[in-house]
Amino acid sequence: MEFISGTENKTCPYVMFRIVDWDNYYRFLVSPAGTFLLEKKVAGTWTTLKGWTSHEAIHTGPGTNKVAVKASGTQLTFFVNGQQVYQTIDGSLVGGQIGVGCGSYAGNTALHVAFDNIEVWSLP
Repeated sequence: MEFISGTENKTCPYVMFRIVDWDNYYRFLVSPAGTFLLEKKVAGTWTTLKGWTSHEAIHTGPGTNKVAVKASGTQLTFFVNGQQVYQTIDGSLVGGQIGVGCGSYAGNTALHVAFDNIEVWSLP
């Protein structure tokens, strides 16, 4: 994920995974302010699994963060720039599609991000 421009603490790219439909999926957000967030939407209701958390692995400001999500059964593990930043157990959604996205909030509309070199592997 490359954050090119926008308000650093009010815009962010993310990885969506185990997407069943628009009412059922997980979302791992990595902010150019140096924080990450994990949330899920199940039956249309949002739940925060890990609130905004700072981590030294996340590059701040404009630049690239290499993000990886490993979803194996109920174990969910998250990496940024090769470092594990979080791990949890959650079995709400056990399969689905993947995707990427970006968003802004608090009235911010100027956001420019890029996604490149996306790889997907099937776990044994």
